[in-house]
Amino acid sequence: MSSTLPPDRREEPAGVEGLYDASADRAGYVRRIFGEIAGRYDLMNTLMTGGRHHAWRTATARALVRPGDRVVDVGCGTGDLSLACARAGAGAVLGVDFAAPMLPIARRKAARRSATGVAFVQGDGLRLPLADGAADAWCAAFVMRNV
Repeated sequence: MSSTLPPDRREEPAGVEGLYDASADRAGYVRRIFGEIAGRYDLMNTLMTGGRHHAWRTATARALVRPGDRVVDVGCGTGDLSLACARAGAGAVLGVDFAAPMLPIARRKAARRSATGVAFVQGDGLRLPLADGAADAWCAAFVMRNV
């Protein structure tokens, strides 16, 4: 379907970009969706990657972590990369996710695996309340597909 407006009328009026903050809408949408799918998130990753996500996380953690490192996992979801970093020898791991329903799942996994030095908190990866130098390494598994 073609536009019936003359070319000089097809542009947005000046100032329209200030009326709508697409980034705020996107963040709310992503937070809501991931909150709703938290219980199925691991299965979805397995299906979408053909099960390769486990190997990817293990390889990432082994390449990233040095013994005793303090690691921050941004967008930790259900905690798989955080726990892989702990297994790879990190001294402390902080998993951060803004979808609160992901965190109890991550905590249960950590408890089942007797993981020590791992904590999960709710927070926005774009506004982390951490000081410069608070971590030796940072990671994010599948965050960029949702930014």
